[in-house]
Amino acid sequence: MVNEQLKNQTREKIAQYYCLVIFSYIVIFTLFFSPVLFSGKLLAPGDGIVQSLPAYYSLKTLWTTLIFGGYPIAADPQNMTWYPLVRLLSLVGNSWNVFVILAYVLASSFTFGFVYTLTKSWIAGFISGLVFGMSGFFMAHLGHTNMIHAAAWLPAILLCLEKMKESKFYSFWLGATSLAVAMCFLAGHPQTFVYSLGLCGLYILITGWKVHARFRYYVFSFGAIILGIFLTSIQLLPSVELAKFSVRESLSFQDFISYSLQPRMLVMILFPYIFGSWSGQSFYGIPYFGPWGLAELTGYIGLLPLVLALFGAGLNRKNLQIWFWGVIAFLSLLLALGGYTPLAKLMYHLPGFNLFRVPARHFLELSLSVSILAGYGVAAIRQPLDLNKRLWLYRSTIIVLGLVILCFLSILLFQNELKAVAQVKSGIKNLSVLPWKNPAVGLPLLIVVINSVMLFCFFKISSKIRLILLTVLLVFDLGSSGWFCEWKYQGPSSSLLNNDQRREKYKSELYLTNERMLPVRGVLGSPEEIPPNLSRLWEVPSISGYNPLILTRASKLLDMHGRGEVSNNLIFSENESLNLLATRYLFIPQRKINPQNDLVKNNFCWLREDIDLDLGSMGSNSNVNQTQVDIFVPAYFATKVALVTSLRDLANINDHTRVLQALITTADGKTLSFPLMAGQDTSEWAWERSDVKPIVKHKRAQVFESFVAHDDNAATFEGHRYITVLQLGGRYQIEKIKFEWIPQLTEKNVAIALHKISFLDDKTNMSFPVSAINSALSDKNHWRHVEDFGETAVYENLRAMPRTWLVPQVISLKPEQILKAIQTSFLPSGGTFNPHQMALVEEPLGFQVSQPDPFTKAMVVKEKQTSIELVTSSVTPSFLVLSDVNYPGWKATIDGQPVHIFQTNYLLRGIVVPAGGHTVRFEFHPKSFYLGAGISILSAIFLIGLGILSWKKKQK
Repeated sequence: MVNEQLKNQTREKIAQYYCLVIFSYIVIFTLFFSPVLFSGKLLAPGDGIVQSLPAYYSLKTLWTTLIFGGYPIAADPQNMTWYPLVRLLSLVGNSWNVFVILAYVLASSFTFGFVYTLTKSWIAGFISGLVFGMSGFFMAHLGHTNMIHAAAWLPAILLCLEKMKESKFYSFWLGATSLAVAMCFLAGHPQTFVYSLGLCGLYILITGWKVHARFRYYVFSFGAIILGIFLTSIQLLPSVELAKFSVRESLSFQDFISYSLQPRMLVMILFPYIFGSWSGQSFYGIPYFGPWGLAELTGYIGLLPLVLALFGAGLNRKNLQIWFWGVIAFLSLLLALGGYTPLAKLMYHLPGFNLFRVPARHFLELSLSVSILAGYGVAAIRQPLDLNKRLWLYRSTIIVLGLVILCFLSILLFQNELKAVAQVKSGIKNLSVLPWKNPAVGLPLLIVVINSVMLFCFFKISSKIRLILLTVLLVFDLGSSGWFCEWKYQGPSSSLLNNDQRREKYKSELYLTNERMLPVRGVLGSPEEIPPNLSRLWEVPSISGYNPLILTRASKLLDMHGRGEVSNNLIFSENESLNLLATRYLFIPQRKINPQNDLVKNNFCWLREDIDLDLGSMGSNSNVNQTQVDIFVPAYFATKVALVTSLRDLANINDHTRVLQALITTADGKTLSFPLMAGQDTSEWAWERSDVKPIVKHKRAQVFESFVAHDDNAATFEGHRYITVLQLGGRYQIEKIKFEWIPQLTEKNVAIALHKISFLDDKTNMSFPVSAINSALSDKNHWRHVEDFGETAVYENLRAMPRTWLVPQVISLKPEQILKAIQTSFLPSGGTFNPHQMALVEEPLGFQVSQPDPFTKAMVVKEKQTSIELVTSSVTPSFLVLSDVNYPGWKATIDGQPVHIFQTNYLLRGIVVPAGGHTVRFEFHPKSFYLGAGISILSAIFLIGLGILSWKKKQK
């Protein structure tokens, strides 16, 4: 009885400690983020505003019609559809900031629990939790809300695994581990989940080796992880299916190592803002000028935590935990270097790991490792400091002090290179690296000096004062980086959660016509451009979207990538893509239509922004299918035309091979024809690459500009763009230039990139650069200017198709042939592709009506996110095209009878409709969701059973 009372008292005391620590974290992080919390702003910088915030507040549904022309939104893990915390908190108004702060509280609290379990010191656990939660990784990635929430559950998994070693109640901790694993995945960042499972797997294998019941521990631990994965099946199976249809089905090695931490950037671990900070208005005063992007390359873990980590490791060097976390810290730093170490090629061949880019995100494991090791150091400090401890404390302090001084000396040594980069990248002149002139240099030096003095005098200070002082210095140390992160300067106003009058206007118009809009800059657009995925939050239907799991077919058809921006090819009259997707309005910055001349080179004026046109045929894995284009110009007089171009994958063609024909139409009706020759007017862009230069068969044309590029092995080389000047032989008023890709080259996997065009009039000595967008929008039969507001222009697409329509003819082609026909308006047979009269499918289907009904009708009568109902009317059989993305799970019925859905016009849905009037219904019933939901439910039932079993065992 007495023992039981003591146990209960111990449990109550531990519970009180936990409550006090959690409350302390809530207060600390609330105060820390107070500049945003109490100013009517949102903790949603960067991706937070365009991705996480819309996902948090938007309707939870399996399918959305509001982005990409239709998208399986619940299958996207980053939408956090099944994350319980999102499900609960999003029901509460204005809860976003609470949701964000909760990630920091959870991460710190779980780290506290794990370190407390290891060290039996609550102050050690508290400091470790603070270090992890305030680490550079967590602060810099605040905009990646799903990432920090997923990362917060990593120490929770470790805590449960450690508890399983020392507890008799295996079933309870098995269930707790499973729940933590499930929450880590459902939080919505698969990369963090994979990194976390990899770390936890190593933790089980290595630290579990010394567990008394080793085999049982292995079985229960890995069983818990497998059960946790089963619990996520409701999300996992649809996500796996989506990945197969997305551009992320696989990654090349070059993509895998993209955004690696460059070795020269290692200095940022000690001097976090040596390459500039998030804002020129911050305390540091210099905007970032290093490689993209600062959030990914920030791994500052503090200087004091490094001392504590070394101190704890030195004193406990025989402890397996110390060795484990020391090795993990070292390996994670090597992995963060990505392609700069041989480890990258090994990791690229590991299933799961090879699906993700940005190796610098391994700072997650480094931050956690240092936090845990620092906990061991704090646990030692709170005890009397004998001679051995003092020596190790001095050694650790001297090592960190030496590293900081060494880095400072390297900064002084390479200051000229640093200044050159600052001037080229950000126009920063007279960059100083002197500590009293540059806070990015001076503050870390000040911090390390203060830390050193304090630690050398530690033995003279009482234990309580020592810990208070330690905590204050720790917050100051980590705050020197985290306080000046993106969240403080780029937090959007909470007013963005509501629609304004103009957005409401276009929303109403588009809902009335069942059509869509396109912001050409994607997420790079301003709020007035209605960028994705804010468009989903505001319920404005868009064909754009922001998602790394964009469907491959959508990406190719729209020449769109993860950020939602599109190339200029899309708005030219030859391309039917926007029309087929019922894109009624185009939102575009006015400066892209009428840009200013801001570059003079080779006696011509140029626009810095490229025309961004590709002509040629790059095969089934490319968006390049256009073989000719008309560029209209505003009646310039010219005597010369300069073109900047480059060839792609054409190293094997000989000198003077014709690759492009330029046809210049003048105001008086003349057509001037100019061939462009390889080796004379243009050349292979990768002419200097080590594996291209030995085999290139044409000379290098006159170089216009060069840039640094990387080959598949991450080796650098100079890429080139080339200039040629066409002599017109007189002074002409130019109306149009037509570029034609040479027909005999269209069957090859090659293309030419048209970067810039500029005219020069020798009589007036004036030069006029050409804007591709201005040219395309000047086609009055295609585009109508609607209005300008702020810095945005709105154009109406006069050729946009309705949401659904009937055609009398179906042609069967291969997918790549269909894509090319849509983007060029020409069929493989040479005929014209007219979407009003024909549809293109990929299955054999002989369908053509000889005398079609000229008065066919198809219209939307009812629409929800996962279903749409249409009515059709035609005296002859017809083929119905629905301008919605086709995807596994969509079912169609005509008057209640199931019918087959054809993959139509490359991306859309189509069905054969008999003559007469009919009701057509499309419904979304994805098998992957129902199968995943079934597995998750069964796993949850099993977990509940384990809980009941554990409870009964405990009662005994």
